[in-house]
Amino acid sequence: MKNELKLDYTYALILEKLYKTKRMTQIARELHMSKEAVRKRLKKLMAYGRIMAKINYRRIGLSRIFLMIKGYRIDDKNALMYRYIRAIVKLLTPRGEIALTYITPPKGYENKLIEYCKEVIGGKIISSFKIYDVLTWRPVSKLYDFGSEDFPIRWNNILNNVLDGYINLEVLPKYGDDDDDFVGKIDRIDLNIIRALEKNALINMGYISRRLNKNSQLINYHYNKHVKPLIENYYMNIVFGRYSKIPASYHILSFNSREKMLSFISSIMVFPAFKYIYIYEEKPEIMLLATLDHTDHFNFMRIISVLKDENIIRNYYLLGYMEEILFYDVLPQGAKYIESRRLIIPEEKLIVQKIKK
Repeated sequence: MKNELKLDYTYALILEKLYKTKRMTQIARELHMSKEAVRKRLKKLMAYGRIMAKINYRRIGLSRIFLMIKGYRIDDKNALMYRYIRAIVKLLTPRGEIALTYITPPKGYENKLIEYCKEVIGGKIISSFKIYDVLTWRPVSKLYDFGSEDFPIRWNNILNNVLDGYINLEVLPKYGDDDDDFVGKIDRIDLNIIRALEKNALINMGYISRRLNKNSQLINYHYNKHVKPLIENYYMNIVFGRYSKIPASYHILSFNSREKMLSFISSIMVFPAFKYIYIYEEKPEIMLLATLDHTDHFNFMRIISVLKDENIIRNYYLLGYMEEILFYDVLPQGAKYIESRRLIIPEEKLIVQKIKK
């Protein structure tokens, strides 16, 4: 069993830089470290999780949708693979057990994929919602606490920021960009590179070149010209310190204004306790995946109460606790998933195979 990962201040500095660049030479130069020292640190981090590239899905024509399914069954995981069904999480909720299902269908295939999920996962879809964006922890080294070797949540700062309407533009990505509806063209090489970077952002382009049996110059051209402009940041799916012992919980918050929602988001995303922030597409509402211990949960509820009294938060509820990840998949690959340089779902992938018992 691996020992618990503890982050020192050097890790905090590296993670802060890594959010924007994966170039070890640049990180080493900015932190006055050797490249080898940075490489060793990153290698150790990778032993505890993954460092992944966050791709702008809107620019490659993918939607993000969550389905809440009650009374589900998963008899054949092969029927879920390579169909843009990305994750199924078993949630324990006040309404009973729910399969929170995350899908990223190409635009135009949303309804077809939802119908397919009904068939292969079964049960009843009790709720569904589209996601505009997914935000992750944005490391800020100045928030590191040497005593706890952690980034403890500064609850009063969060509350004051939201009450004042302060939006931290240094950490918040562009939201509502005029170019968000633009969908670029993509080919099989681009898709392979994106798929690899979503699994491991530190992967070498030479490895991809060898795996695809393609010239390294061609791979580098596709990466620099087609894929790199799609990368918004790099994020760490790494559990460290006390967070490894805290159950992950999902929370739904709706706000009375978009500005107050953005203020809340920019105030909490600098703390690792808030792992993922899912922003709804059509209304000022978010879903949080958080790891909050008893004290943090109490403070979280205290802030929710104040913000409701101030008419900033319209509604809040605890969706449930994650019990296990039932299914996880990455983007599919292959020429059949691309038509006219746009992502598609091949028709045969949406045909439910009846299994004889």
